[in-house]
Amino acid sequence: MRYAIVNGERTEPTPKARGICELCESPAYAKCGSVTVWHWAHATLQDCDTWAERDSEWHREWQDLVPPDRQEVKRGNHRADIVTPDGYVVEIQHSYLPAEVIREREQHYGRMVWVFDAVEAVKAERLTFRWDDKGYFTYQWKHPRKTIAATGATVFLDVGDGSVFELKRIYSGRRLRGWGKFWTRADMAARFNCPAHPLMPA
Repeated sequence: MRYAIVNGERTEPTPKARGICELCESPAYAKCGSVTVWHWAHATLQDCDTWAERDSEWHREWQDLVPPDRQEVKRGNHRADIVTPDGYVVEIQHSYLPAEVIREREQHYGRMVWVFDAVEAVKAERLTFRWDDKGYFTYQWKHPRKTIAATGATVFLDVGDGSVFELKRIYSGRRLRGWGKFWTRADMAARFNCPAHPLMPA
């Protein structure tokens, strides 16, 4: 958890600080070690948001594309990773998610998109791209996160080096394949902060 309430203000953790969880209003304690990303934890060490993913530098870099007031935004009994000015929720996902959890989140948030971490798959050459003479990129993903095929919302893959791939079409099977379009992280930042940007439907 990146933010807690300290003296009435949303605050990032600092050594020995104490705050209040925005979601459940229980005590939160700053965890500021040298190994993990600084974060807030509940006294029980059990996050009240059952969808919360462990904080990482990768996750924080994506969140930092928007101002702090649109990071970890309360939506019912969950915290949305990012909320755009026009109300889209952006879920930033590094770890595996079962298909039923994907569907549950999409139903809960409504208008939303996914950003999945695919950097290691690209480095290992399990996820490859090819320019098609029809004017788009096709992709093939060996040993993929097959539950991505269960998504109903738009999916973006962080493929590293500031590049992001939007899955326009997903075919599942032994390999995940289809076609899509490349964007840059700067494109994503523009869309997350400007409703008029055409990256996602308004």
